[in-house]
Amino acid sequence: MTIRVLTGAGVTAVTAVLLGALTGCGGDDGPSALEKELGRKCQGRVAADSVDVALAEGIKAEVVSRWHEDGQGQCWVNAHGKSGLFEPFALEVTLAADTGRAEKKRRGLCATTRADDHYLHYTDGRDVCSAYSLRESRYVARGTVGRYNIGIYITGARPLEGVDAPLKKARTEFGRVMEDLREHYRK
Repeated sequence: MTIRVLTGAGVTAVTAVLLGALTGCGGDDGPSALEKELGRKCQGRVAADSVDVALAEGIKAEVVSRWHEDGQGQCWVNAHGKSGLFEPFALEVTLAADTGRAEKKRRGLCATTRADDHYLHYTDGRDVCSAYSLRESRYVARGTVGRYNIGIYITGARPLEGVDAPLKKARTEFGRVMEDLREHYRK
């Protein structure tokens, strides 16, 4: 998984596209073909209706995944627009030696995120923390499910004072994906 930080005109274009997606401009017709593909390629770790990957017309996208037998791996959406390549959604799962070490790593990553001025709107829950990364122009969540460390990344518009729809939508999607992962790894 490559992480690209957009700048200049690319940020403007992607922000406009994703602000529309995050504020619910898409239809309520159920999951799109891309979202169904995400559910399939994430191998049950993300339900097709858990993440809204609505993209503007003319943006081509594909889902990429790599999973190992021990449950570790990644899946993400590569999108190609006029401004270049970006990843509207990414999931990364790594395996720790035990649940204690997984939780210790999560707490460390969350503490680092909370202390960094380049993250906005930090929140912490029972097994997940999230914030908006100014450096990467995306929402970031770090969580644990048993022995697994979870990283969830949703590209989106910077939260603005008084406009909380993108922030609420990202946090809702983080919650859905964490529930999907809890169910998947409980098996």
